Amino acid sequence: MKKLTLGSFTRKGEEGSFNHFFSYKNDKHEICLESCVGGYDVAIYDLEQNLLKPKECTNINMSEGIVFAGFSMMTGEAMDKAIKIANKMLGEKS
Repeated sequence: MKKLTLGSFTRKGEEGSFNHFFSYKNDKHEICLESCVGGYDVAIYDLEQNLLKPKECTNINMSEGIVFAGFSMMTGEAMDKAIKIANKMLGEKS
């Protein structure tokens, strides 16, 4: 199984806002990292956009970070945790 990294994902949505997500697709699944109050919700879908299991939140306390223009100082930590969750989900479905 390919291990996902930040470079595996494509950013989609509005620039400089919380209305964005990161997407990775292979021939069976799409993994999405969806911005939320707790950092990112990680979701795995089939290619027909059916959610295959409940979303898992990174649960980073974003209120402790400095937020400006849709960016938080805690974003890096949330993204690292989201990618670990995404790799776990993808491994479970392979």
